[in-house]
Amino acid sequence: MAFTSYDNPDEFFGSSDYTHIANGASATTAGPCIVLKSSGATVGSNLLSTLTDTEAADSTGDTREVVFSICEAIFTKFNALASADRPNKMTVSRTTSEDSSANEFVRTYSIQLRLSPPNFDVAAES
Repeated sequence: MAFTSYDNPDEFFGSSDYTHIANGASATTAGPCIVLKSSGATVGSNLLSTLTDTEAADSTGDTREVVFSICEAIFTKFNALASADRPNKMTVSRTTSEDSSANEFVRTYSIQLRLSPPNFDVAAES
């Protein structure tokens, strides 16, 4: 049976790197908030290891760096799970190609979730 050990976000992301602030209790925005710590995490377990505080800065940072770091972290954590612990109704994949004319690489992430009708809720694992 899949998805037995990593059913909580703090288990998947690591409790030292993940904080859920329910209903905006300590957040600056209203509503639930998730904080993925880029600094202050235990050395070697930094969830967003490719993201610097400068790149994540509110007014001067680069949104692309933030998105890249989140996608890479989700892929890395999912890929590190034993096959038996992966959800049956979620897949995460990554491809990398080369654009030689622009001298760049192109990385694509795909996250697939099975949803239940009619409200598009995450489908229960079977």
